[in-house]
Amino acid sequence: MNYNNTPILSVKNLTVTYRKYGSTVKALDDLTIEPITKGSWTFLVGSNGSGKSTLFKAITKGFENYSGTIELDGIDVKKIATKQLSEIVFLINQNPIACTVDELTVWENLQFATNDKAKGEFEESLKQLGLCEHKNHLAKNLSGGQRQLLALQIARLRKVKLLLLDEPFAALDPENANKAVTMVTNIWKNGTAVIFVSHDYALMEKPDFKESNKFFFKDGKLSI
Repeated sequence: MNYNNTPILSVKNLTVTYRKYGSTVKALDDLTIEPITKGSWTFLVGSNGSGKSTLFKAITKGFENYSGTIELDGIDVKKIATKQLSEIVFLINQNPIACTVDELTVWENLQFATNDKAKGEFEESLKQLGLCEHKNHLAKNLSGGQRQLLALQIARLRKVKLLLLDEPFAALDPENANKAVTMVTNIWKNGTAVIFVSHDYALMEKPDFKESNKFFFKDGKLSI
């Protein structure tokens, strides 16, 4: 994979605190990571509670009360409108319902998420997912694995610049997990930068990813 040196994400001196059970929790502590370049693949590794998911929430404006700076494509995240942000970055986490709408059909989810701009690609997308026969079924009636694959197709069709993956395949059966990894790899090879929270060391050692960036988190900081 040929990377260029143009950053898609820059994080500097990021500190995130919030209240929990009457106490102040410092989820990220003066975090700075080297710029993530366009078209690159990065793994984030660390135990639960080490700050990885908090970083993703801050990038996608889930936390706005923080100190430090986050820039996406050279723009301070705090200055990016929600619609513009959705065209730059897409987040998929472990919750299969987070990226799809229960009361819309599979087809309508694709229309809604892409503003119908990629309609010509919907049929091929559903073939890849094995969901052609389900295209008029409500998303809430799909399995969790099918909904995660649908979310990945939405990310592909939207052609975002940065895909954030927060252990999205942890609950998938082996067949759907393999499909999902293949889909993400194809999205990456078509130019989208990927940041992947994972504990799958076998995946990290695959030929495509052995030379990828790897950042290790501990207590809201990078672990040296």
